[in-house]
Amino acid sequence: MYDPGTTLIVAPPADANTVHKQIPGAKSDGQGGFTVPCNTQSTIALIFGGMSFSIEPQDIAVQHLNPNNPNGDCVSGIAAGNIGGATEWLVSYFFSLSIMIDFSLS
Repeated sequence: MYDPGTTLIVAPPADANTVHKQIPGAKSDGQGGFTVPCNTQSTIALIFGGMSFSIEPQDIAVQHLNPNNPNGDCVSGIAAGNIGGATEWLVSYFFSLSIMIDFSLS
């Protein structure tokens, strides 16, 4: 079993930046992490083998930076990092895959 030690999705830096540019209010922390508004309504769809899988807002905004401010910023569930090749993403605990991304937001 492969355990990368994270529950985040880890994407190549250019991809992570592109994803977060589509989320209003998202900001880089300058170290590979991002914050998003805790009340974001943005969804992101990832495409695996032609099938689309949505990442819902509650899975994008995963942890409050300030628990006393539920409308403030949250840690994003998508971080930047180099996993392997230039197009490899780490998704969940068990997968390191090259995928295509659909940047449509709703």
